[in-house]
Amino acid sequence: MVSGHNIIKQFQDLGYVISSYSRNKTFGHDLPKGNQGEIDLFLENGDIAILIEVKTTLKAKNVGGLMNKLEKFRRDADAKGDKRRFIGAVAGAVVEGDAKEVAHENGMYVIVQSGEAVEIVPVPEGFKAREW
Repeated sequence: MVSGHNIIKQFQDLGYVISSYSRNKTFGHDLPKGNQGEIDLFLENGDIAILIEVKTTLKAKNVGGLMNKLEKFRRDADAKGDKRRFIGAVAGAVVEGDAKEVAHENGMYVIVQSGEAVEIVPVPEGFKAREW
């Protein structure tokens, strides 16, 4: 659903410099099982990384799930001396209920399917991306 190149350009248009991306990035290999995880799409450069959780149907509870993953990812990165800033985004072909609003309230970007492409939903006035 989310093409790396398409979404990289859109984040670059928002002012983020993206030098590489990877899919299905795992973390916490050396941590207890409950602290391990996988990020669907990981965009990065030397200073910042954008972690994207992709769902066919995006629900408000998925926002909480990504926040939990971001907390775990931050702990794993800190343990390895990785000082990059992390930002979250959720993506869905279908967005149910108040998922978009919940994501924006928690400082995360929302990506939706638009025809055959995807697009970042315009953020509300005063939006500031939360950093982990």
